[in-house]
Amino acid sequence: MLQPNPEIQAVINNATELAINKEHEYVTLEHLLLAMITTDPFSKFLDSFGVDLDAMTDEIHLYLDQQTHLVSGNFDAYPRKRTAWNAHLIVHLLRCCLTVASLCVALICLSV
Repeated sequence: MLQPNPEIQAVINNATELAINKEHEYVTLEHLLLAMITTDPFSKFLDSFGVDLDAMTDEIHLYLDQQTHLVSGNFDAYPRKRTAWNAHLIVHLLRCCLTVASLCVALICLSV
């Protein structure tokens, strides 16, 4: 059984809050990505490699704002996660994203 992780739960909660604020019907990977890069451990990690977090955050917000098909016509409901998602899938997805990001940064550092 997976142990609860407060950092991952915070990312999921922040992604859901982003979807609510944008009146999106679904919580998408882009919501999760934006929530992840604005969460302290991950943002500090990216910042340590010189990533322009403000530009990255702005670009993801711009992308999400252009996704008009995500806006619910009747926004009385809580945003839904995609039907294939569940808490375990999201946890594994976030762990994979962190691993891939770490590998990408390592490769960039090695090529410099």
